[in-house]
Amino acid sequence: VYSRFLLIHLTEPDAALHEMHELLKPNGIFVCEDGDLSSAGSEPPSQLEAFSTLFSALGPKWGVDYTLGRRLFHLVLAANFVQPEITLNQPVFAQGENKRLLELSVAEAGPSFVKAGLITNDELAETIAEMQRLCEDRTVLAVMPRMSQVWAKKPATNISYVA
Repeated sequence: VYSRFLLIHLTEPDAALHEMHELLKPNGIFVCEDGDLSSAGSEPPSQLEAFSTLFSALGPKWGVDYTLGRRLFHLVLAANFVQPEITLNQPVFAQGENKRLLELSVAEAGPSFVKAGLITNDELAETIAEMQRLCEDRTVLAVMPRMSQVWAKKPATNISYVA
């Protein structure tokens, strides 16, 4: 079973993990990648950090946990998977198309931020314009959200035969 950037969007990620566990065959492998959106930012600190600020505030309003990546390893354990392993990945960009992920994500989710009362349309437009400007500044590093990558197994079942 493979899951990528799914659990942070669910109101009941634990239930989804248990269902994935049930669907998996004994000794089957589970692989999951999910993020901690609050870990994104910039160096030096800048308006690129609006990404983490806005998503961190939106999550509770929607009943989702945009910091779930922090807990992913332990969520997998709690879902009865065994032998879990974890790696963390947090890209940083000084230039290029990938550097725009924070800006483009804020633009895409902008109407949701406004609807939730987190920012006005005018403030959103100013924020996106400043984020775009910062993406063109090679001296500002865009720090992407930290991603947790966890893999584990479903234990083998003990089959008992009744005589």
